[in-house]
Amino acid sequence: WSLFDLALHSEAAPASPVASTALLQRLSAEHTLLPLGENLHPHALFAHLGSYGSSYYSYLWARSISLRVWHQCFAVDPLGGAA
Repeated sequence: WSLFDLALHSEAAPASPVASTALLQRLSAEHTLLPLGENLHPHALFAHLGSYGSSYYSYLWARSISLRVWHQCFAVDPLGGAA
């Protein structure tokens, strides 16, 4: 879903619902073991694509911050009390 979301919000976004279905079918065929079947439109029911927006990527931001905290505070002695 994240690749599809990125494509939908890029400068080269599909111009129509038909094009968005073709995009999802292509991404599914390229990146999953089970390609999307014919006449299926799961993205039409995936509300996060329309309402979640950039907050979806806040998970990546939080992960990068936690990684920095880990390396600066805990990596040397993770079980020590000094941190």
